[in-house]
Amino acid sequence: MRHGPVTGMVESWDDVDGWGVLRAPDGTRVWCHVSQVDRPGYRTLAAGAPVVFDYETPGQDGYPARVRTRARPLDRPPGAGEPPEGRSPRQPGSV
Repeated sequence: MRHGPVTGMVESWDDVDGWGVLRAPDGTRVWCHVSQVDRPGYRTLAAGAPVVFDYETPGQDGYPARVRTRARPLDRPPGAGEPPEGRSPRQPGSV
């Protein structure tokens, strides 16, 4: 089943593994891969940041839902979009 687009928040994000968990307004935990982050340059999300996304059920990797197309951050905290120290930026289209 498809849901959204909705405005939720980033619950957690792991730059090393390249995925994280978003929280939909109804509390659903939604799995998101780095390739689905709609942001130029280094694609990352900050925990607690608002994000717009659509999602579908069933989910992936033990989560009840997964992002269906793209997750678009609503803000860009200082330093967001820059790779963590010692990491090189991903090239467009890479995962």
